[in-house]
Amino acid sequence: MEGVDLSWVKGRKIYVEEKYFDSYDKNYVIGLIRQHLNEAGGWLMKTDDKAELIVEIRSGGLGMDTSETLFGLPALTVPVPLSGSLQTPELAFYKNTKANAIAKFALFAYERDTGEFVHAVGPVSGYSHFHLYKLVGITWIRTDVQQLKKHPSPDHSTHSVP
Repeated sequence: MEGVDLSWVKGRKIYVEEKYFDSYDKNYVIGLIRQHLNEAGGWLMKTDDKAELIVEIRSGGLGMDTSETLFGLPALTVPVPLSGSLQTPELAFYKNTKANAIAKFALFAYERDTGEFVHAVGPVSGYSHFHLYKLVGITWIRTDVQQLKKHPSPDHSTHSVP
């Protein structure tokens, strides 16, 4: 939603119609869109009968392509008689974990009472990547996800490269 002009909602009572939006992380994405509409000055209504504008949101795609390559020994679960199991550590000479994501959505706003067109956004697409590399005990990350650049998780943070 970065860079999307939402100035047209400022001071308006809006109802977000989500019946045309479907995705794996539906609730998170709808919540994020609602947040951006509210931050832009729109007043969110719980029901459409109290709104001036109906904003329909649609998903054109939301997905992630992941892959992993390992040269070494993976972590294994070894059964131990009479005491359960034991997890062996992963011994990676080289490991590469990749996650590439895409999101595509659109917004369509109209006057609730008249059905008159007000504004349309999109379709808007966003892309991101997270690539984790390990080579003989050295770990580094290449990503455009700002939260991970600032605060990488402890198990992925030996070295961070933008």
